[in-house]
Amino acid sequence: MNPPRPAWAAAAAAAAGCAASAWHILHHDAPPSFDEAWYLEVSFRLWNALSAFHFSDFAREYVTALRFKAPLVCVLPLPLYAVLGPSYAAARLANLAALCLLARALYGLGRKFFSPAAGALAAALALLMPMVAALSRLYFVETWLAALSTAFLWRWAESDALRRPEEAPRLGVLTGLGMLTKVLFPLPLVGPLALTLYERRAPWRELEGPVKTLAAVAAALALTWYGPNLVYVAGYTVRASAGDIASHYATGSPFDPRILARFCDAMARDGFSYPVALLLAASLTALGVRRILAEPGLRFALAWCVPPLLAA
Repeated sequence: MNPPRPAWAAAAAAAAGCAASAWHILHHDAPPSFDEAWYLEVSFRLWNALSAFHFSDFAREYVTALRFKAPLVCVLPLPLYAVLGPSYAAARLANLAALCLLARALYGLGRKFFSPAAGALAAALALLMPMVAALSRLYFVETWLAALSTAFLWRWAESDALRRPEEAPRLGVLTGLGMLTKVLFPLPLVGPLALTLYERRAPWRELEGPVKTLAAVAAALALTWYGPNLVYVAGYTVRASAGDIASHYATGSPFDPRILARFCDAMARDGFSYPVALLLAASLTALGVRRILAEPGLRFALAWCVPPLLAA
């Protein structure tokens, strides 16, 4: 059976987004920033060990990589290094696969809750968002974090909150890879997971098997790095959330109207873009709270988006 036209539209949006990012990466060769340079250094060390077939050195470099930052972003460019050679451009080009995954997952979520056309529109709008487009051209973890978290929620929705247990291994892989991308990977997932489990109200005996499978697969992947580095991650998390590191990022009370206004303006301008933010605000206003809460797809989206925004 041929894919529906909206699927081709979503694929076209992904291709256009990837082409734009690839052109920018290949034509703008400014040096990497601090975090990018650190990721790049580790990635090159991993490549040097792997290309020399020094697998014990590769394992050691992987385990000690970054210590308090998850290392998957340093591993993902290795196949491209094999084809293009190790370079800053090759490392950033690995983000194109994340854009494709993000578009596919958003299309799948839109089709699941609304329609194929809604899924195609979601994929296109996401790839047009300034933050998504800009970060896909830099060697940061956020592009892969967005792609893997969205892919997890897509497969979670398709599993009907684990009613289809065959999805559990796939969810476990996405969880493990997500944790290896960033320690905050679970944050945007908690709301949709809690909502769907509450709505389903399944007894634990139905969930026990799939949950154990999911957890075992995720742990097998994540503990390859978190096992020896958990103490560093825990220490850094505490310092960055409520310790000395957090103090460097404090700009005042989050309840200060001026700070809140600047945050909202930055989200509208650099996150969604003003046109998309206005379209979203108008659409939600037209629907009204009652209709939004009555629609499963919109409840899922609110549970996904609101908690991280409040935490920010």
